[in-house]
Amino acid sequence: MNNKAQSIITSLLFLILFIGLVICAYHIYTINKELDTANAKITKCSIFLSEENVQSLKKEVDTSDWKKQGTDFFTIRFPQEWHWISFSGEVRGHDVHVISNDSHFNLKKYYEISIFSDIGPSPSIILKNKSDVIISDTVTATTNAGTPKDSIDAHVALAKSNYSKTTCKVPYDWHKVPLIASCTAIFDDENQRKTVYYIANEEHTIILSFNTTRKTTIDEEIFDKIAESVVFK
Repeated sequence: MNNKAQSIITSLLFLILFIGLVICAYHIYTINKELDTANAKITKCSIFLSEENVQSLKKEVDTSDWKKQGTDFFTIRFPQEWHWISFSGEVRGHDVHVISNDSHFNLKKYYEISIFSDIGPSPSIILKNKSDVIISDTVTATTNAGTPKDSIDAHVALAKSNYSKTTCKVPYDWHKVPLIASCTAIFDDENQRKTVYYIANEEHTIILSFNTTRKTTIDEEIFDKIAESVVFK
């Protein structure tokens, strides 16, 4: 084989190698571009799917000037302009009180709202004003079910069985006591909404109920902060 033929073969080999490198580089570029697009989509979705990211997008609620009120079992904090409404004595062995932003709420007329705080087949009360909220509570023994997790599971199951359209959120970390879970029932026919927080430690489980209209104007973050402010005695 003469030098000219060898030169042609060598050139062809280099050309083939170059074309191969170009094709390889193009595929790498295409794959990276698809991955970037996928990652962008995942990042965009995670804002809505990740609880942590969702929380970060919410307006921070300032709780520095909130009131503090205590019962025999726990203390709780709530906005300064809201009211602790109670009347002396007990009904069926239950201390009668609620928290409300309506200072004129007639608790004596609707005292049972302070007793039956869990989600039932119908609203505990019918509210008309979108800005109104009535918060009631009941305390049960955690040991009735077993562990704090057992108590949360039992209350969530009961809420769903009492009203089929109930949706619930359970703790991410079952080892962090007190445990906090929540369930929400939307009563479309009555235009009412009821969100209940279940807060459980080894001894007691608090059922903290927020009664509002279906399209309440109150930020749900305020409800979360109130539930998180609960401290067992």
